[in-house]
Amino acid sequence: MKVLVANPSIKTQGFLSLEQSQLSTWMSKDLPNVKSFFYYGGTKSTSFKNRELHIKCNEGIDVTIKTLKMFEYCLDNFDFDFIFRTNLSSYVNLNRLYKYCKTLPQENIYQGHIGVHQGIKYASGSGILLSKDVVKIITSMYPKIEISGLNDDTYIGKILSSKNIAVNSLPRFNYQHNSNINSIKKYHNEDLIKNFHYRCKTFDPFDPTRKTDCERIKLIHQTISKEKS
Repeated sequence: MKVLVANPSIKTQGFLSLEQSQLSTWMSKDLPNVKSFFYYGGTKSTSFKNRELHIKCNEGIDVTIKTLKMFEYCLDNFDFDFIFRTNLSSYVNLNRLYKYCKTLPQENIYQGHIGVHQGIKYASGSGILLSKDVVKIITSMYPKIEISGLNDDTYIGKILSSKNIAVNSLPRFNYQHNSNINSIKKYHNEDLIKNFHYRCKTFDPFDPTRKTDCERIKLIHQTISKEKS
């Protein structure tokens, strides 16, 4: 059983700072059957090297086309059973993620932190867990279903809703305000399988470097690395 962890990024200051925080913590070493990488748009050709997938498409802030093309690349080039599409403000315990995926059936998996937009129930882009068959459905339905300016997470929800594939909830630790080490430890120790995802996003418009979010990613790593996974 193999798992991909895909992380959209852009080569700008704040995003690169978050990349470095992830590379120095949870992405510092993959498991034998887990591959994690960043993906970018804006290149003239598609290529994969050193944890970076560069995709031939416009970059911009709209990640939807970039994510769809990432799915297509993974289907054509990687052997996998699940994809966890996360983001730069996340910390992912890869060991837990892999153990959790091993408990799942390998079909019709669509899970994450649930949101609702324009009546569409979807898994938040901070962490979308998909089985390979569902990824195939998503790529086969584009462009049959209009994007209409939807972000990739909402668009995925729209497609899968049309195919009667329901989103199921996964836990997520939201490290946004005054969470402390004890609350991180509590989340880590509550469930030894499902609790693998932490989100660190402060929504601070005056911090383009995302310094606080970077520090929180590192604090989570320092804290749970001392605990049993």
